[in-house]
Amino acid sequence: MILILAALCAAGWLCALLKCRVERALPLLPALGMLVMVPLAMARALWLTDVLSALLIAATAVALVARRERLRELGKRLLTPGLLAFAMLAALSYFATRGRVVWEWDEYSYWALKVKELWYFDGVLDSLHTLTPRFGDYLPGAQTLLWWTLRATGGWNESTLYFGMMLLNLTYLLPLTERLSWRRAGWLALLIPVMIALPTALSANIYVSLGVDTLLGMQMGYLLYLIWEQRSERTKLHFVSALLTLCAMTLTKQVGLLWGAIALGFGAVIAQKGERKAALRRTLLLALPAVGCLMGWKAFCGANGLQNYLSAYAGENLSQMNSLSWFMPLGYKTFLLKTLKAFLFAPVSG
Repeated sequence: MILILAALCAAGWLCALLKCRVERALPLLPALGMLVMVPLAMARALWLTDVLSALLIAATAVALVARRERLRELGKRLLTPGLLAFAMLAALSYFATRGRVVWEWDEYSYWALKVKELWYFDGVLDSLHTLTPRFGDYLPGAQTLLWWTLRATGGWNESTLYFGMMLLNLTYLLPLTERLSWRRAGWLALLIPVMIALPTALSANIYVSLGVDTLLGMQMGYLLYLIWEQRSERTKLHFVSALLTLCAMTLTKQVGLLWGAIALGFGAVIAQKGERKAALRRTLLLALPAVGCLMGWKAFCGANGLQNYLSAYAGENLSQMNSLSWFMPLGYKTFLLKTLKAFLFAPVSG
């Protein structure tokens, strides 16, 4: 209960500091959670999450007493149809995932197994003891959030992992409810099914898998949405949201930084001619924290001997290319044609 209350307090702080409604604050909580818990996991001190949560609740109580005159304004930002939508999505996610168990090879080899490592050992283990030696340098951002979900709900339960992942994906769609007032809250009856169906365009397995590729797609979509909004409205909220989302993408998976760079490049391209230089500076400022996150993780992996076999193959291929002894794999001539055919004609849920 203390963790859930702390999350609500964090959302309240974001609403107050960024002057936004809760629909805009909730998609930032995953990034904040990763930025706090990944370093704790690296130090094998995830238990400190409880201590930090208690401190946050205490600080919030003090702030509420000291700034009582702002309670009404904060209440308007927090108690919105978007918060009701989040509660409804949480309830639907919970009941939809009851009884679910780990079933995919990828989940057995990493996505669920890494959460179990965090759960039983309070953090990330070194190369001699890790439960996921083949994927040792995978960033555990999403897994720390699933650890948090387990902690908040009382114990290890495989169905809770799916509940956490489903709700995490749907959180990035909450800004769709931003313009709803309580007088128009009835639109939620139509909007909630749309929000549940929309992510399936990215993957038919989104609600039955713990893999993070679809989560990266949701984060990428949210980042592009923020970048597009900045063309007409540039605020502290947009900058902080983009910065945190890019950090979340990087901590979710290493390729997330590349995806984020593509999104930021898109933002620089669509910027008005007179603002290109400012857009490039803003892009660099947004990218620096994410690059710092990745470099810190790489340093940790190097110190603890963590690596994965895919990186080893990549290094081997680069070495062969450098020595002119690398050959294109079999079937490379038809790869592009087959990829285009699958993209254009294969069913999404095939």
